[in-house]
Amino acid sequence: MERKYIIGPDTSHIGPAAASGCVFCTMIWKKIGFALAMITQHSRPVVASVRKESVHFFIDCISDTIDLFTLGLTWLENPSEEEQIRVDRTHTFLDPLRNRDGRYSFLDSTNTGGRAVLGLAKAWYQDCLESHPACKALGDFEEPRAQWNPTRLLNIGTSLHKDELRLVESSSMAGPVQYTALSHCWGKNHHLRLLESNMIEFMARVDPGTLSKTFSNAIEVTRLLGIKYIWIDSICIIQDSRQDWEAESAQMGRVYRHSECCIAATAAPDGSFGCFVERDPRTIEPLKVPRAQPFKIEKFQDSSESQQTGPGYYEVVNRDLWLDEIEGGALTYRGWAFQERILSQRILHFGKSQIFWECRQRNACESYPAGLPVYMSMPWREELVPRTERPGRGPAYLAPDDEQTPRAHAYKFWQNILESYAPRLLTMEDDKLPAVSGVAKYVQQAAKDQYFAGLWGSNMARDLLWRLENRRAPPADWRAPTWSWASRNGGLNLWRNYSFKAWSDMPDEPEKEELMVVLGASITPTSQDTTAQVSEGHIILHGQLAPALIKSNKREVDAGGAILWSDNMLQVFVGEGKLKEVSDAFNCFPDEPVEDEEVLVYCLPVIDLGAAGMFMTGLMLKPYDEIEFPGVFYRFGIFQTFGGDRNKSFWASTTWWQTQTDKFGQPYIEQDGFRTFLIYLV
Repeated sequence: MERKYIIGPDTSHIGPAAASGCVFCTMIWKKIGFALAMITQHSRPVVASVRKESVHFFIDCISDTIDLFTLGLTWLENPSEEEQIRVDRTHTFLDPLRNRDGRYSFLDSTNTGGRAVLGLAKAWYQDCLESHPACKALGDFEEPRAQWNPTRLLNIGTSLHKDELRLVESSSMAGPVQYTALSHCWGKNHHLRLLESNMIEFMARVDPGTLSKTFSNAIEVTRLLGIKYIWIDSICIIQDSRQDWEAESAQMGRVYRHSECCIAATAAPDGSFGCFVERDPRTIEPLKVPRAQPFKIEKFQDSSESQQTGPGYYEVVNRDLWLDEIEGGALTYRGWAFQERILSQRILHFGKSQIFWECRQRNACESYPAGLPVYMSMPWREELVPRTERPGRGPAYLAPDDEQTPRAHAYKFWQNILESYAPRLLTMEDDKLPAVSGVAKYVQQAAKDQYFAGLWGSNMARDLLWRLENRRAPPADWRAPTWSWASRNGGLNLWRNYSFKAWSDMPDEPEKEELMVVLGASITPTSQDTTAQVSEGHIILHGQLAPALIKSNKREVDAGGAILWSDNMLQVFVGEGKLKEVSDAFNCFPDEPVEDEEVLVYCLPVIDLGAAGMFMTGLMLKPYDEIEFPGVFYRFGIFQTFGGDRNKSFWASTTWWQTQTDKFGQPYIEQDGFRTFLIYLV
């Protein structure tokens, strides 16, 4: 059951109605005003469909509808006087922000750089310092700061001397100092950079007039927090010194981990945009619709229970507020910003219409200054950011739980990291590994494992089975071995490879078997940082091989004739000229579009789960040079086979290929008459 209300007689009325003060129209215009302006069917009404827990807006087009968006509808009872007092006491740190009428003053601000808005930012920061023991405990557990400071910091002086800016080196400091760190998009616009030629000048004075709008805003926020120093990458790292960049990028994780607060210009695509934005304050405060009782809507199991409540009101809110403002912000798509956010203890986001706060114990915004409601969607944070339930034992990826060892937990955390990080964009393609090296160092503390260009030594079999999704053009130059996900651009799908049902050691899980043996792995880092950029890498292993053909049935090309997508199947040789299909288009995943109708590959089985309904999965390899370098391969993709006849055909192929090794010169190991191939993977 639903109730429908006409919001506007046609779409052309929404903008003017918003300007004249209609709160609903303001919310609609803010959300999709540009799209409404482009709609040609102005004569049709905009309708609100009210259901039990949502208000859905659409355009009624007689024979069809144009869906606009949905707002959440949450029933809240009027709290008793005793309950209201209890809640108020919990959030007394917000009391100074109220005006004479008891209303939060920042809700009336037309700019996110307004005094009242920045006052809220300071209140969040101070309350975290004073009342969040878990935030400090977790930071100390992960890496006690001791006497460490970043190599360089920008001294911004005091608020009384706003032109007092100069670069300082940590070697001149007596001990650790408080500082903020800026997370921002560089964009295409030029901004102030530290060079070898202007180092002395910067240490004497930095001209405030040369700062970008984002830099100036971040300095203003830092001063308001009562902090004297700020770290900004382009000013604190020598931009034309490769040696300095490598040294500083290696400790980037520590820079953000030990900052008092990360100031994130989340909505800004470049430095000219700034942190602060103009906004309509009417869209900030959640809309409350008074009503004696909740709607009596049938066909919901809990409806009778809901109608036993007392008087209250409906709160109408965009439940995707966090997704729209934070996950949809320009900064979120930047690769470097990912680990800056992961590693920072406190983050102050400047979004598209309001400011947001993140720390280990609170997520908040101007709409919900005491903390976001439980129904607010924050999937990124829920999956990745360490928890605070056990503050004495460190974050989730550094502490065991009831079912997993620290190493298993670390591997799972790393999987979440990769799936979120891989699709992000980088200005410099070579930064793929360096931009996540700070997180890798912290995971390494828990896993106590060797790190090889994004893969872990003791988890190598599983880590090799990454799969590309939404792939983009490969990097122009070599940046990682083909067996590393860092060699490619695009998203990653690791769910099958890391699912607990597949890899946990629980006794009721299917028996798994690794079908290859890693004999050794090696990388050559370009600097002293083994988690950053590499110049070479290889893995030596032995296992079975099945020669096969990838057959491309359907292909999509762009205007220039380049292959965008292909529908493939995998057929193995079970004898001279005899082929059997083992994988269809849903289980054959090349790392790049297949340009020929048939491509010869060698299939290396990696893991077999063995149980009914489970699968065997492995790598598709191509020879580097069969004549000059027999046994040397590069990765071409992954494959899966599902039980029964297909698995039998696959093993028949490996058996046949063992009889052909002398013909083709493939190196092998023989024991008790059984041969396994030596594979040098580059």
